[in-house]
Amino acid sequence: MDEARIPMCLVVGFLGSGKTSLLKHIARRHGEKKIAFVVNEFSMLDADGFALKQEYEKVICLPGGSVFCRCLSGQFIQTLRELPDLLELPQCDGVVVEASGIADPAVAPQMLREAKLDRVYRMSRIIAVVEPGNIADLLEQLPNTRSQLLAADDVIINKIDIYDAKTVGNAAALVRSINDHAVIVKAVFCQTPLELFEGSSIPKTSGGYAERADPNFVTATATTETPVDVNRLLRAINTLRDDLYRAKGFLASADGAVYLDWTPSTCSRFDLPGHIEPLGFALIGNGKKAPAINALAARLQSGAFSLAADGK
Repeated sequence: MDEARIPMCLVVGFLGSGKTSLLKHIARRHGEKKIAFVVNEFSMLDADGFALKQEYEKVICLPGGSVFCRCLSGQFIQTLRELPDLLELPQCDGVVVEASGIADPAVAPQMLREAKLDRVYRMSRIIAVVEPGNIADLLEQLPNTRSQLLAADDVIINKIDIYDAKTVGNAAALVRSINDHAVIVKAVFCQTPLELFEGSSIPKTSGGYAERADPNFVTATATTETPVDVNRLLRAINTLRDDLYRAKGFLASADGAVYLDWTPSTCSRFDLPGHIEPLGFALIGNGKKAPAINALAARLQSGAFSLAADGK
């Protein structure tokens, strides 16, 4: 039966840990295979999926929540049922699902069974991506972080190039104290030789569907077509760095469209020549700081960071 089922690899990890970098690495490393990618965004803006589509076309995006929440699970199940047809992949070698950064993967095996999709898919691996500098705080603040580590078959300690050896070692020890069986690997840009589709992941924990969006998080999205002063926007974002987990999206600038991706530890900017749409920018942060995060999004939406507003 296993040979007839499509292997599925589930990728979890907190916002900005490097999950999309892992998907890009997978697409490059397994270029000879027919792999489908499903990218789940917590915000309504499809940023990570768009970035992956620039390198690989067999991608479906599910924005607007977690695929393991009641709000999006039905759409996720339907997508899995129709996946080979949707992506024109009658012979699919594997599926890689990037869950949103807040997802609890413990319910995944139950979901497949209830939808009778366990007859079609075999959960081959669950991979958790961890950033050394924030894992301790996340374990204290967000219960799903522990759930992600407990469920994992493999844990990638990513971004080791921007942290010292002690911080990386402490992160690995913390992961091992929670999960004594996972393979732990250290990486830069998630470049690892992990096998994705061999064997079957054995459920280590059980869980239920989230009934609603996690109140620990807030997401705010702004759209502006006027050129933005990206440096001024970044200065404003950095004033919220203690409460903002991720800021990413597509902006018009003086030099054309750009893709901006900010986390408290890294910031990347890429020019997008000829890019017209989508234009939009998402902020994801601490739910207790929703007023400040929503206010920043409203300022961006209103044109406060436009080049025309410079100096106001």
